[in-house]
Amino acid sequence: VGEPRYSLKNVEKLYRGKRNNSEVNDAVGSVVGYELWLADKNPALLDELVAYNRDDCESTAELVDWIREAFPIARSEEEVEEALPQSEEDKEKDLLEEDILRSQLPVVASSWVDYHRREQRPVWRQRRDWLDAPAWDLSEDERCLGGCSKPTLVQEPVKRGTRSVFELSFSTPQITKLQGGDAVALRDDKAFTS
Repeated sequence: VGEPRYSLKNVEKLYRGKRNNSEVNDAVGSVVGYELWLADKNPALLDELVAYNRDDCESTAELVDWIREAFPIARSEEEVEEALPQSEEDKEKDLLEEDILRSQLPVVASSWVDYHRREQRPVWRQRRDWLDAPAWDLSEDERCLGGCSKPTLVQEPVKRGTRSVFELSFSTPQITKLQGGDAVALRDDKAFTS
C-alpha cells in the first residue's frame, strides 16, 4: 500500500485521491468535535461532523467497489460467506442480528448512542502511553517529537475552542509525520529540556 497503516484515510489515497478539507478531517477531530458540539450545540459543527461521517461511509463504499474491480473473484458473496467457518455462537449472533433488524430498529439505534465514547478509548490509551513514555521513545516515534527545548509561545488562544501556537526547537533533527499547524499535546519533561 505504501502507507504506514491500513486505515481508511491512508488506503483511500489509492482509489480516491485527497479528502475534502474541512474542520473535521480525522477520527480524533471527529471525537473532539462531537464533545465540543455536546457542550455548545453549534449547528455548523454538527453539519461538519455529519459531512465527515458521510464522507467516511462513501469512501468505504468506494473502497469496496475499487477492491472488487481491482481483484475480481469468480465466486458470489454468498459462496464466500458459506465457505468461511462459522461457530455456533456466530450463527446465533447472526440470527439475533437479523431478528433485531427486522423487528426492533430502535434497539439497534440505541447502540449508536455511545459510539464516540467507545471510539475515543484507543485514542486516549495511546495518548496516555505517549505521556508516560520516556523522551527517547518519543524521538523514535514518527507521530511524536521528543527531546525539544523549551517551547516558545507564538500565539495565545484568541477565543474558546482555538489553540495556542508554539515554536519548538531541537538539538537533533527528527523524522516526523507532524506538520506545521498540527495539534499536539505538550508535556513538561525536565530531564530532556534545556
